[in-house]
Amino acid sequence: MVRIDRPGDGALPRRRRRGTTSGRPGRPTRRSDAVNDDPSVLRSEGHDARSAGRNGRGGALIGLAIGDAAGWPARQHRSHLLPSWTRRLRRELDTFAEAEEVTSLPVPFALNQEPGPLRLGPSDDAEWAAWTLTWLRATDPLTRQAVHDTWREAATSENLPRGRISTATAADALRKGSRPPQTGQHNPHHFDDAAAVRAVAIGAVIADPDRAADVAEWDAEVTNAGDGVYAARAIARMVSLAASWPPVTGSEAERLGNVTPGHEVAAPAEGETRTEGEGLESGGGPSRARAGIGERGRWRSPSPNESAGGDGPPPPSRPAEVVRGERRDGPPAPSSLAGVVRGERRDGPPAPSSLAGVVRGERRDGPPPFSGLAEAAREVLLAELPPETLIGRTTRRALELTRDASSPAEAVPLLDDVVDRVYSYGTAAAQTVAVAAALAGAALRNGTLPIEAVTAAACLPSLADSAPALTGALVGAVVGVDAFPASWVERCRVLAGCCAPPLAGVDILDLAGGSGDLAHDEGKYL
Repeated sequence: MVRIDRPGDGALPRRRRRGTTSGRPGRPTRRSDAVNDDPSVLRSEGHDARSAGRNGRGGALIGLAIGDAAGWPARQHRSHLLPSWTRRLRRELDTFAEAEEVTSLPVPFALNQEPGPLRLGPSDDAEWAAWTLTWLRATDPLTRQAVHDTWREAATSENLPRGRISTATAADALRKGSRPPQTGQHNPHHFDDAAAVRAVAIGAVIADPDRAADVAEWDAEVTNAGDGVYAARAIARMVSLAASWPPVTGSEAERLGNVTPGHEVAAPAEGETRTEGEGLESGGGPSRARAGIGERGRWRSPSPNESAGGDGPPPPSRPAEVVRGERRDGPPAPSSLAGVVRGERRDGPPAPSSLAGVVRGERRDGPPPFSGLAEAAREVLLAELPPETLIGRTTRRALELTRDASSPAEAVPLLDDVVDRVYSYGTAAAQTVAVAAALAGAALRNGTLPIEAVTAAACLPSLADSAPALTGALVGAVVGVDAFPASWVERCRVLAGCCAPPLAGVDILDLAGGSGDLAHDEGKYL
């Protein structure tokens, strides 16, 4: 069991001056901190088997942060870093638009204030995940009572982040002497997804899926009941399974769609030829011209002529196939329309330059990478959602509606039929978890870029507060950090402190990229 001292009085760690390193354990790190000597920070993912070359733990957390940033409510949450009068003026402008029947709608604005808080970046979901990581790593032994005590200490000392109705109600009940699970059961928003968001952090650091689900339940019953608890168990179990998926070799690679995490590209399929040096480079970035994928980022299997070693496939039947590079009876076409603009001409398809390149579809032999893992994760998710519950029925319906969708974008109009438009809040776990599972499944099944699953979730505005974040977490746990665009990772890894001011400046990847999983000890957590 890893021992990390709890921050004083159960409080959130105090903010440090930029460029300094805390000598006290249990405090999250800023990007400028030297993390090697801080025992609260999990060491590099490369030190244990969970990385397997893809860092599923970090992928889940950065996916959550990216999805959190992609939803329109993030601007609302981050606007709390600005003076309150800016939000008051926005409400007055909204009232003016309603009264005057104009279509110009106000958005969060800074006016004469520093506009930095309104830039693209994570908000409440990422900060709640980070807060969960701080107490989770500091609690030893990790028992049900210890989890409940952590919540009670934080509530009574006024050190909980600003949160949803379920968390605010539970905190008030804890301060008045109520105890879990009554604080979750007697809660008007017991069904929301607040605990599911926190469960991403739990699944990311606990390698045993059974234990991850149990700890997520102990945490969830403080603020939730029913669907809210089912959702937390399901998310924690799925993230834990995906993030701890072991490295495989040989025939086991079939479970991962012919991709061997942490190793070089699997041996060529029968009839496939490969030029010398083609494969994965240990430190390279993703190839800019992605061979073998279409304009929407999907994998393309070789044609019968290619598999048989012929000169090339039949002439394309429509111009889009030319754009995808499916002409081989002359100089090869670039791999995308963007490649045409850049003037790319190649004698053959470029080799993938990193594992992220494999995730992006730079292999054409076999199913999309990680398809086997994605199917296993789907099964454990459904196992935690009883079919007779609302979340169980909705999730199964969402998966069935999108079963034949060729991409997350195609799934969006289908999932629109699942979205509830009667209730006044868009954070019901039965809705957001269902949509996240369906979009993550569509992306992994078809080999779509993970960022496309996140942005697709943001296209369902009613659920945009947490569905994109949960989608990013689920797909990120499978494909890892490097599968997301570097521009998104760099922008979304640092927290703003809009809901938990002491976490401002904390790098969520540094906070959770640690050296060991919480050890499984029957006597310490049952």
